[in-house]
Amino acid sequence: MTLLQRRPRRDRVTSPSARLCVTPWRLDPQVAHLTLRARRAGQMRTDELRDDLCQLHHQGFQGAVTAALAPVEQRAFHDLGFAVVRRLHLLRRKVDVMPAAPTVRTRRGRKRDHARVLTVDHAAFDPFWQIDGDGLAAALAVTQASRLRVTDAADGPDGGTGVVGYAVCGRTAGHGYVQRLAVHPDHQGRGLGAALLLDGLRWLTRWGAREIMVNTQLGNERSLRLYQHVGFKLVPDGLAVLRLDFGNLR
Repeated sequence: MTLLQRRPRRDRVTSPSARLCVTPWRLDPQVAHLTLRARRAGQMRTDELRDDLCQLHHQGFQGAVTAALAPVEQRAFHDLGFAVVRRLHLLRRKVDVMPAAPTVRTRRGRKRDHARVLTVDHAAFDPFWQIDGDGLAAALAVTQASRLRVTDAADGPDGGTGVVGYAVCGRTAGHGYVQRLAVHPDHQGRGLGAALLLDGLRWLTRWGAREIMVNTQLGNERSLRLYQHVGFKLVPDGLAVLRLDFGNLR
């Protein structure tokens, strides 16, 4: 079997460097999904990134798609031939006072909740933005510290008690990130998203975050209104998701 025919195995995927967290992309396992580890994004050089991509090609990947990148983070990727496939809003909130306490109960998300968390995620997002188990693990690992919180309802999506909303927040040094936030469509409009968001903001503030970042897809007006309601401000230029077929690597 040639290099171009080899399929990457999920249990053998290794990140080529400390700069990247790599998982097979859920929509195409022959495409590597690349997440820049927090606080290393601005250090990415074109030659380093080319080396990383060549190592991923050697593992059997045929291309790569990035997580959402800021303009300064995109430069090395554009140099190597990556193209924009999706754009997002980026919002920032400076931390001055402790956010209000949530009015809806949340709890710690545990390993046994992950399957229900993914059910919520797939119901809330269109296929391009959905994550799988690897994606959830990457979201929890990409920052120095992270936290998964969930909220339950007696009439969950499968007819029983269970998780109907979740949030992943992370922090590295003084920077906080709301990485994932989703509520099952059957339970939206009840304040669950706001409760999960406020819970995460309070945790990040308590542990010394000086500013907090979040992003959302263009057209997701419900989420945009929620973030702006709790003090987030839009950042000019936003974010982009980039993709490259390794046959077009410069």
